[in-house]
Amino acid sequence: MRNFVKLVILVNKICMPELPEVETIVRELDRKITGKKLSRFFVYDKKLSKPPVKLPVRVSGVHRRGKYIVFDLRPVRGRDLPERPFGRAGGSQRVPASNGVDCGHHCVVHLRMTGQLFYEKFADKRGLGHGAPSRTNAEKIQSKSASGLRKSAAKHERARFVFSDGSVLRFFDMRRFGTFMWPRQDVLPQLGVEPLSGKFDADHLMKLLKTSGRPIKNFLLDQKNIAGIGNIYADEALWTAKINPKRKARSLNVREVRKLVCAVRKVLREAIKKGGFTLRDYRRTGGESGYYQHSRRVYDREGLACLPRAESRGHACGGKIRRIKLGGRSSYFCPKCQK
Repeated sequence: MRNFVKLVILVNKICMPELPEVETIVRELDRKITGKKLSRFFVYDKKLSKPPVKLPVRVSGVHRRGKYIVFDLRPVRGRDLPERPFGRAGGSQRVPASNGVDCGHHCVVHLRMTGQLFYEKFADKRGLGHGAPSRTNAEKIQSKSASGLRKSAAKHERARFVFSDGSVLRFFDMRRFGTFMWPRQDVLPQLGVEPLSGKFDADHLMKLLKTSGRPIKNFLLDQKNIAGIGNIYADEALWTAKINPKRKARSLNVREVRKLVCAVRKVLREAIKKGGFTLRDYRRTGGESGYYQHSRRVYDREGLACLPRAESRGHACGGKIRRIKLGGRSSYFCPKCQK
């Protein structure tokens, strides 16, 4: 029974990468591999599918949709464009497809709970070998965590992208929940509006909320409503907007909806700027941790005093953070200032 309780606590502490974590990975990969030629792809786990396209192919860009990482691929034909040098400025730029036509193939990755993507600029000659990621400068700084990361990664490598310049992108997944798809067309599940796009505004959100009788926290977690928000950032946004997570979604007035839209945008942008939230498994493409966990206001702070808000000039409300269950997920909030 004691071991079962420990297992339940561990599972509740494992967080699936959310929009800021996926966006951080996408921006890094877009800068590092866009323009490179994918010459080989190795699968070490039978649960993952092999590419149906004939290699080599060119990576023409990397982008995000919700919590999905999408690699855009195009064929290599005749005199192709040279590979973009590592670290070149303007990483978000796309390399145009041959004759202006995309090949229609994509690699879609979902990291789920423990998936990790590590990039190595230099590997062995063929990108082979089955070791852990190389020891980056960032990993050296956090030597203890890096040591454990390397040992774990060596055991749990599931797939490997090998590029013609010798660099590699490795996929590690301890619990094997991560997925790979190689669609020709958009096969992603129905996803809602992107919260950092221009379409996400108070009018749009108000239309969705007025027909929902669910708690606002559960509404935010539904990817059909808003794509990419997970448990951590839903709690952080609701605290920022001073909205109780148990409130019925349709009970929010226009003023509260506007505050919630601003809060969602503010929290997500801050988390992206700090490289995401590392609680246990999430790492960036060089092995570094994110830093937003040091700035969280409410998530995983049960029993601690509610923090002062910027608008309160350093004065706290005097309440303490509570943890409740909503839809099977832990929710953290301050019952005194979140109404």
